[in-house]
Amino acid sequence: MRVGVVRTQVPFVTGGAERHSANLCQALERSGHQAVEITLPFKWYPGTALANSVLAAKLTDLSEFEGVPIDLMIGLKFPAYLAQHPNRKFWIIHQHRQAYDQWDAGTSDLLHDPDGLALRHLVQQEDKALFTSSKDPVYANSKNVAGRLQKYLGVEAQSLYHPPPGAELLRCDSYSDYLFAPGRLNRSKRLELTLQALAATRPPLKLVIAGAAENPAYLQELQQLTDHLGIRDRVEWLGAVSDDTMRHHYSNARAVVFVPQDEDYGYVTLEAMLSAKATITVTDAGGPLEFIRNGKEGLICPPDPRALAAAFEQVMQDKDLAERLGQTALRTYRRMNISWDHVVETLTGISPVVPATPPAEAPLKITSVTPAPSENEPPAPAAAAQLKLAITPPARTVALPFETVTDVLAAYEFDTLAAVKGLEAAHIDIGLANYLGTHWQRYLTTLELAEKIKPARVLDIGVFPPLVFEALLANALPGVKLAGVWEGPEPYYQHVKCRDGKLPDFEIELAPANIERDRLPFED
Repeated sequence: MRVGVVRTQVPFVTGGAERHSANLCQALERSGHQAVEITLPFKWYPGTALANSVLAAKLTDLSEFEGVPIDLMIGLKFPAYLAQHPNRKFWIIHQHRQAYDQWDAGTSDLLHDPDGLALRHLVQQEDKALFTSSKDPVYANSKNVAGRLQKYLGVEAQSLYHPPPGAELLRCDSYSDYLFAPGRLNRSKRLELTLQALAATRPPLKLVIAGAAENPAYLQELQQLTDHLGIRDRVEWLGAVSDDTMRHHYSNARAVVFVPQDEDYGYVTLEAMLSAKATITVTDAGGPLEFIRNGKEGLICPPDPRALAAAFEQVMQDKDLAERLGQTALRTYRRMNISWDHVVETLTGISPVVPATPPAEAPLKITSVTPAPSENEPPAPAAAAQLKLAITPPARTVALPFETVTDVLAAYEFDTLAAVKGLEAAHIDIGLANYLGTHWQRYLTTLELAEKIKPARVLDIGVFPPLVFEALLANALPGVKLAGVWEGPEPYYQHVKCRDGKLPDFEIELAPANIERDRLPFED
């Protein structure tokens, strides 16, 4: 399918909406469609320019070019989505908010235009006529935007979430000693509120701010405010930074601060969640409240400096709380099916193309001679004997200090949780030892393969305490770094000690994930 993604472009201005459109085109291409961005310039002042922009968009025919049809038009922003096409769908990321909520809030430029009221009616009438005539559902990029359509136009829209740019690259490295406030610097993000809250906290609480200012005078105003509040040495201004630098600061922050006023969607919230970081936000933030629950994925407080300061100090004084909120945020994101494949399928009605499965490799041919059965053993079928030979590990070149699973269980203190709680460690029962013993052959075979590679790191998928195989790895591969994926539901860390101190201790961190559904919470 040939798809035109239609949006407005203010020359020389690039932000989240532009990245959103580009990422949609890339997702369409990955799913087997041909996609192109179609941009219409937009000037909204004076009032005559706004009216002319509406007319220009309505007169634009996008049905075909050079005799080649565009099969589908996806409209994103006002007034570009007014363009003509016989098959158009709407995924609204931006109306002309000056004719809607900003008018009610008293911040609209239209309030200062002699024809402002007439222009407001024009915008609303064009939007309502367009969306009510659509034969397909109208989608919005958030519940907040959908709610605005319902409130002002009586148009029902469905929220359709999408990932932030570079979602797969976001990670969590640590929970360090600073709060992070990323994003473009403009008045709607209310950085003044964040700075006032910081001033109400006790040193050495530190704030790192990343993002370019849309207006240099506004940045100067903010920096002067830090002087007035006496917090200049507690604020680090990064300015415009690379994506790698932005991800680095997300990955190491204690928590993320995002306090906009009635945000449409807000990549910051999603980026924080994917970095396993709590979001500190406010009750009138709009979009972030669709993802953050107070005390679950972050902290929500009134838009008041002292209330916000209390939230800052809460996460800085309680690192365990910050980690718990951040890990919950990551799990919540994964449960929400926020993916470009889902977006493409919803907008086009066509499931993404699944790459063809490569042909399977030929099965391993076993040429070894079948061993003769012993006198007391009934003759085994040839297939069973060949299977036994195939799964029997070769003789080890380096001896292990264990002969059986029971030896491993006796050598290590696997039940460290009891010691932490001041309880007597439970004895490993015979039934468990017998069960784990059925895996002994597999443990040794897998260990043999791992030793040949000599890895510095090992990820064990589907592991569960007691960590018998990890004990084998720690002895066969000195210094190996161990990690695991388990059924959860919480992250789990364990430092396992040798009982007599003669064998190496080892540590492992387990992350919860459903490997049939979730992206593994580890780097490649």
